[in-house]
Amino acid sequence: MSINLYKSVFVQKIIRMGREKSQIRIISKIDNQLGRYILVGSINTLFSCFFYLILSQLGVYYIYAISITWCVGMLFSFKATGKWVFKNNDKTLLIKFIVLYCVIYLISIGLLKIGNSFLNNSSLSGIITIIITSGLSFLGNKHLVFITKQHKK
Repeated sequence: MSINLYKSVFVQKIIRMGREKSQIRIISKIDNQLGRYILVGSINTLFSCFFYLILSQLGVYYIYAISITWCVGMLFSFKATGKWVFKNNDKTLLIKFIVLYCVIYLISIGLLKIGNSFLNNSSLSGIITIIITSGLSFLGNKHLVFITKQHKK
């Protein structure tokens, strides 16, 4: 009887270890994806700043310069996020991507207004808004735009 109990406890430990390992794999996958997302976002931000400065130095009106930069940055972000972050090169997802970014933009405007009314500090409100919308953007891209077969189940 004690041997059966030992085997049962031993088997339970193995099952528990297997579950823990699969949870660790899932977490590390999310961390890697999130890390790649942050890296792509950082590269896109640096590229956008550089591109905007070039257009400005060429004498392009600042509203046009930021608009062109925003469009080019969004296209770069679509390609890089799809390819490097979510391993999905489906070009037909561009419309979903653009819609998501328009929704995120509207949310950011709303959060900024709310933040400014409570904090009365546009810099702090902006930083908080960027952090929140970056997280929403990651989740939206992961679960609404670049959906993998695993997420469809």
